[in-house]
Amino acid sequence: HIALIHRSTVLIHSLTSCHRAATVGGLVLALSPQLAVAAFSGMEVTLTALLVTLGLQALIRRKMLAAGILLALAAAARPEAAAVGVLAFGFWAWEFTNSLGDRRGQAGERSVREGIALVAPSVLIGGVIVAWNLWASGLPLPASFYIKGETDLLAMFPRLKSGGLTILRAFSPLDGGLSLFFLGGLWFRPLKGASRRHRALPLAVALVLIAANLLTVNPVDPASWYHVRYLLPALPFLVVAVTCGAAALEHIKPAATQMGFATLLLLALIQSALTLKPVSHHLHNDTRNINEVQRELGYWLKDHIPADKWIASTDAGAIRYFSNLPTIDLI
Repeated sequence: HIALIHRSTVLIHSLTSCHRAATVGGLVLALSPQLAVAAFSGMEVTLTALLVTLGLQALIRRKMLAAGILLALAAAARPEAAAVGVLAFGFWAWEFTNSLGDRRGQAGERSVREGIALVAPSVLIGGVIVAWNLWASGLPLPASFYIKGETDLLAMFPRLKSGGLTILRAFSPLDGGLSLFFLGGLWFRPLKGASRRHRALPLAVALVLIAANLLTVNPVDPASWYHVRYLLPALPFLVVAVTCGAAALEHIKPAATQMGFATLLLLALIQSALTLKPVSHHLHNDTRNINEVQRELGYWLKDHIPADKWIASTDAGAIRYFSNLPTIDLI
């Protein structure tokens, strides 16, 4: 969690060349109760967001092999992150196509090698995962995808309207969407720092992660952490994009940038203070439920079932962990 906040500040600084922007962005992320819950729960949300952040920074610095490896690992942590790898390749192809006139001979060959280095890790790691799944179940994707997934391209926007926006609006420190107005600053041509297309990358990553999740999962219960966690990896990149947008207000007046930072930080403080208690109570209730049901079941099975016997469960995670018995996950 600390590493994610730190690397996000480094990403903001590399995009804006502004220490204040990096500090504000880091503080805004640190004030998010949802990200803290994900980290406390030991879920893949934080790992996925960190790997994508590192991969995005490597992409901006044109360290293509490192970007490819990090984005491939992110997809292994959370399958929907594979869409970010596709976005990264599209970004490279766009830059390569736009500069074809300037890239000849060795420079052109280097660009092609960069593209191969960006794609190769995903092909390798993805191939290993697909091969494993085919061996295990005869299907290319994990079995849980075919049970939980409801892939429907036409349903993506209705899902955004019915449940996705409810989840996104509840993300502190972007609660209510007021902070999103700073995204307008991304249209300004930067006075310093990275180019406009590079500054737009975090927003593109956030939108791709949101779209990929809504494409495969229907958020029928937006108040449930089960659905919140699927969209949560997009939050750090929304914060980075909003902070970069606030930094771009220097086009209007230097004081406008400082006002933007102060407003963003104030909104984050207020929204986090208002959401901390309900989010904390939600976590407490979920933890208590797991302790009273799955954990107790696991301990009971460990005490009453021989160690060489198999068990089957519809909610196998904690039961498998605490019983230490070979388990079939019925889901």
